[in-house]
Amino acid sequence: MSLPDGRSGGRRRYRVRHIVVLSLIALLLLAAAGYSVGTLTLGWSSPLDAWAAKRHACDTTAVKAAPQPVDIRVFNASKRAGLAGRTARKLKKRGFAIVQVANDSDGPRHGKQVRIRYSGNSKPQALTLASQFRSVDMKKVSGDDDVVDVVLGGKFTKLRRSRAVKAELKTPRPLPCNSATSNSPTATSSASPTGTPRSDRSPKPAGSPSGH
Repeated sequence: MSLPDGRSGGRRRYRVRHIVVLSLIALLLLAAAGYSVGTLTLGWSSPLDAWAAKRHACDTTAVKAAPQPVDIRVFNASKRAGLAGRTARKLKKRGFAIVQVANDSDGPRHGKQVRIRYSGNSKPQALTLASQFRSVDMKKVSGDDDVVDVVLGGKFTKLRRSRAVKAELKTPRPLPCNSATSNSPTATSSASPTGTPRSDRSPKPAGSPSGH
């Protein structure tokens, strides 16, 4: 017995949709299998893979730490008043030349410890400064300033022991590595204590640390 035209046409449309869906699934599976084989055997990589590798690239070049005095700026990015001043005084006792003490223009860094901002010309100075801290976030900025910035976040508590730092700095080594060490967006210059961006990052005469 033949089916009414409407019911027969509905079944045909259902079979066509079913075939199309199965074909698309098969194509997707085939493409995934082909990419997996290409990645394993031919070394193919996706744009996402390339972006991730660039994002987390590390400079493994060994750097000899700069001798003291190293010119630094100390910024407070926590909610603890006077943190930058207290830390600057301790760093000064270790031979650092304090160029500026201020609140960081980017505001508080909750849950963060320490960020070191350095230029391409100040890697040795950055290594000397970064070694004073247990956990650092390295950020390379544009320019050729020899003065290195240290930004103290809310989780920072104290410096490393001076004896351990001195022993460590005797041997050249790479800068600490993380996502901000290289290939990071160009950072703006540090701000003055009033929050007005400076036109350059040239050193200012060192003075006694204030209560920032």
